[in-house]
Amino acid sequence: VGNETVVAGGGEISDLQELQTTLEDLQGYDFRMDDGIELDSREYHQYLTRIFYNQRNRMNPYWNNICIAGFCKESPAASKKTAYLGFVDMLGTNFTDNYMATGMGGHMALPILRNNYRPDLTRAEAKALLSDCMRVLFYRDCYTINRIQFCIVDENGAQIAEPEKLSTKWIAKFDM
Repeated sequence: VGNETVVAGGGEISDLQELQTTLEDLQGYDFRMDDGIELDSREYHQYLTRIFYNQRNRMNPYWNNICIAGFCKESPAASKKTAYLGFVDMLGTNFTDNYMATGMGGHMALPILRNNYRPDLTRAEAKALLSDCMRVLFYRDCYTINRIQFCIVDENGAQIAEPEKLSTKWIAKFDM
């Protein structure tokens, strides 16, 4: 969404498509205001939180878990942008953290992230850690493929890389 925010998630595809349309409409409205102010990652996260909570109250929740990543200013007067990572689930529950996962990743990848995350990870170390997480998830989901796509969000904006093949090893040796 925009140049500095990435919205990623899992769940019901039709709900994700509706959310995509809603966010595109919001971004278009923001652009048409022509006031020089753009919505940032924190504001998109707050907006999605309200939408999810509203849908839940109507007894028609979006069946999705969403992560919002980007860089934004702590306050309008601040000059430096800081990293922002937010989460919202189908009930409108939301939080921010240094790392997060949706779906089965919340059960299988979060322990790996908790054990190996450091605030000073290099980009290569972070990519290797995420590859390990995705490899564990790949081995446990018989309906998926071993192609993953990374997105890097930094002060310069969001860059989505081309899909790449995750190295896997299906050899099992049993000594009898």
